[in-house]
Amino acid sequence: MSEPYWAALGGGSVDYKGAWAAGTAYAPGDVVRYAGVDFIAVNPSMGVNPGTATGIVIPTVPLVTALPGSPVDGDEVILTDSLTAGTYQWRFRYVAARATNKWVYIGGGAAVNTREGAGTTSSTSYTDLSDGSGPSLMYPVAGDYIVGWGAAMAAQGSASVQYMGYAFGSTVADDGHVCRQDATVTASVGRFERRALTPGAVAVVVKHRASSNSQACSSRWLSLEPIAVGG
Repeated sequence: MSEPYWAALGGGSVDYKGAWAAGTAYAPGDVVRYAGVDFIAVNPSMGVNPGTATGIVIPTVPLVTALPGSPVDGDEVILTDSLTAGTYQWRFRYVAARATNKWVYIGGGAAVNTREGAGTTSSTSYTDLSDGSGPSLMYPVAGDYIVGWGAAMAAQGSASVQYMGYAFGSTVADDGHVCRQDATVTASVGRFERRALTPGAVAVVVKHRASSNSQACSSRWLSLEPIAVGG
């Protein structure tokens, strides 16, 4: 029976050699990390993959552009908007015991979009600014999200209040979900809130209005990060 080269490492204080490298010669007692698992060398080796040598199956999390249709409890995926040029990578775990939104977000970071140019509006109803719509972000599936948005708002020399909200699907922007600023002050404003976004596969789009006179905004931004999704 051949001697083993590697063994999976349990707890305890050790000196790590870092990530396993195929071109490095290892001696007994050397500890490396491979695919998120720590291994300790029990015989000299070079180029012997710890996962293959120990027969340990290293789990992989698939990168997908749509959530699986028939998941089981504990399944994990990384959801992206493109396999070749994704603007976000959100990792989810399927929790069957949840009543709704069974895909729970466990990491990846917020999707962010910005619009640096300046625009104005005199509309008292929510609309796009003069330099165009947005910023906007597409969310792939219905669920609970953290929405963040803000801008630099310039003073307009009047008592007009500036409002910045967002719309999605058939839900229009309204004064209950806004950043607002007295138009006599120049400042950057922003807000984050938890919001149920439905239906899926539509865009969140920033909108603006002024209570009177005009509004001027620049450096607009929008962010979106899931909490749990799946309806």
